[in-house]
Amino acid sequence: MGKATFRTVYSAVIAALALGTFNSNTRAAYQVVTYAESSVSESNTSARAGYNAGSHDVLLPATGYGAFGGGTNSDGGSSLSASGNPTDTAGTATASTSNASDNESFNAHPELSIPSQSAGATAQANANLAQALVGVSAGGTYLDRNSPSSGQAGGSSTAIAVASDTLHFNIPGASASTVTTIPITYTVDGSFDVQTAAGDSQGSLEAILTFGGGHFDEVISTSGQNNYVPTVGNAQVTGWSSESFSNNSASQIIFNAAITITGPTADVGVGEALVASGGLGTFTNFQNTGVLVINPPAGTTFTSDSGVFGTQAVPEPTCLIALAAGAVLLRRRRY
Repeated sequence: MGKATFRTVYSAVIAALALGTFNSNTRAAYQVVTYAESSVSESNTSARAGYNAGSHDVLLPATGYGAFGGGTNSDGGSSLSASGNPTDTAGTATASTSNASDNESFNAHPELSIPSQSAGATAQANANLAQALVGVSAGGTYLDRNSPSSGQAGGSSTAIAVASDTLHFNIPGASASTVTTIPITYTVDGSFDVQTAAGDSQGSLEAILTFGGGHFDEVISTSGQNNYVPTVGNAQVTGWSSESFSNNSASQIIFNAAITITGPTADVGVGEALVASGGLGTFTNFQNTGVLVINPPAGTTFTSDSGVFGTQAVPEPTCLIALAAGAVLLRRRRY
């Protein structure tokens, strides 16, 4: 996928989450979206798979599962793979995974002093409403086909994972003027593997969260502009009654925030997304993962339009348990 196309997808995800339009599936009031795309420059090939990802790629259906792999490497051989789960066309699943890989081999050209070579790219995205998580990975190897150490060619990938739902809070005993604070924690864990620090080798991860009127958006990236060192950008944080970071590094974001709701009941939209890119010698791995933790006050309960949001606990690393002591992952009652 070229840079212009990637930026278009990137912006579409941000805009849709900001507007709450990822709950637009006409068959459901909730939605998971996963998309994975991989390609190798120097060949006319690509592989892509998605679930509810038609708005990102015209080769995929608007709802449900779709996959595509094609093109011809005129100077070698291809191995393309595109898959996902589930494979329904309704688009109403509460969890999905998409995978895409493109591995290319290139013939030797002794007359040009070019040896036989290979390059590859791989991407994966998963979203799960029951676990309130999203995960992505994307990357590709460097290909030195024409200019030694140029970093201008190779495999590249994009992965997108989105989970959105609407929560219905109930505060027993509250009056119409009662104000209740709902704290949340959004944790994103991952890493960058920069194997080729040259040329256009790059990787990025964007973490997005909307919860009621609160919005969080932060980018971690590595490229020649920052000497190929993963760097945390300036977070966009708006609409929260309070916010803070327990950690904010290139390998882990722990964002703590809260919104307030008024009255005995409230409907709160939630959307979380991760968008990853990587290629030409950089691999971005945030499969482990983006997780939302909601810790409502004692007695406060919520249900969801999906009927499953937060019903399955996600094992947390020991360090996260220590940082979030006393927090209950998506404390729930009956649906």
